[in-house]
Amino acid sequence: MVHLTPDSLITGPKATERWGRAVFIDVGATGTTLAVSRENRLPRASVVVTLAAQELMRLSKGGDKADHIVLIGSDVDPTHHPDFREITENVRDLRNKWFPRAKLVLISNDPDLARPETRIALGCYDFNVMRIESGTTKTYTALTGRKSVELGQLIKHLTTIERVVVRAEISRG
Repeated sequence: MVHLTPDSLITGPKATERWGRAVFIDVGATGTTLAVSRENRLPRASVVVTLAAQELMRLSKGGDKADHIVLIGSDVDPTHHPDFREITENVRDLRNKWFPRAKLVLISNDPDLARPETRIALGCYDFNVMRIESGTTKTYTALTGRKSVELGQLIKHLTTIERVVVRAEISRG
């Protein structure tokens, strides 16, 4: 089992080409001892928020600067976390207190936009980066193993989100 520390969930601030100096919070790390349940091995919301608070306070008091605070998912998409909205709202409040000039960013590879809770939470972000892995429904099915109708539903839900950045990685074959 992996024990959670600020180092295991939070990295940065580090210089990136796209986000400048960014702090990354990994909401989708699995296999932790402080998990949501036996079936869902994602870290509890309270653990993510507490570790984020400790680290953001430490960085701010130490004089570190951050242009962006980025939520990512290393093993599971952050939007699939059962407490995604709670985590989002708490991280937004922490950002407002400790890094008020930093932008809040979500990077999602497989967004769970069917849940209303997820769509509400996306309103807290300055940038919602959504990756679409394919150009056609046939390629979508081949790459993801999902039904082709799900691509249409995903695109339909994307039209309801404000401040969305679609990152398309189109492949062929």
